[in-house]
Amino acid sequence: MNEEYYHFTAKPEQEAKVERVQQENSIKQYPFKDISTPLFMHIKEQRQYDYDVTILSAEGKTISSFQEAGIDSRMVYSSNVNNLKYYQPFQGEKILIAANNDKQNKEYVSTINEAAKVLTSKGAITSIVVPSKGEDFNEMLKNKGATAVKELMIPEIMKLINTQNVKTESEQVVKTDIAQKIGLRR
Repeated sequence: MNEEYYHFTAKPEQEAKVERVQQENSIKQYPFKDISTPLFMHIKEQRQYDYDVTILSAEGKTISSFQEAGIDSRMVYSSNVNNLKYYQPFQGEKILIAANNDKQNKEYVSTINEAAKVLTSKGAITSIVVPSKGEDFNEMLKNKGATAVKELMIPEIMKLINTQNVKTESEQVVKTDIAQKIGLRR
């Protein structure tokens, strides 16, 4: 099995870096590449995925959970939830932000919502998906299995796939506010 995902770190005052991680028979290779803002999409693997959606997460273990569940899509994770907004999408890129639901605080919700808004302003079509209250995707996989992860993710992915590239910002956002979904009062 050949699993691939990208890890990026970005700080506003520095050039972003991306780490392509390829795991094959427990051997990890870590070639680093610069991802100057307009070049990010060039480092993505040039192959057909089952789903033409980028799954964006703040945790590598979330991406690993999706891979273990058998979801085949471009996957990118950041070392910090605050960095999600620095991802550089290509125009019309469909991005599903996978936000864990074990950090129910206003700052986390605000950060996820801000990332969705910023990515939308950069031309992406965004959506946010969260597991059940008090869970992250890794726990969901362990406790409920791969089928439960797929049953949550696939419909959200399909909504994005079926969303046409549109011009207005309000139409580009499929779901932008996770506060209601995780039951957090503002």
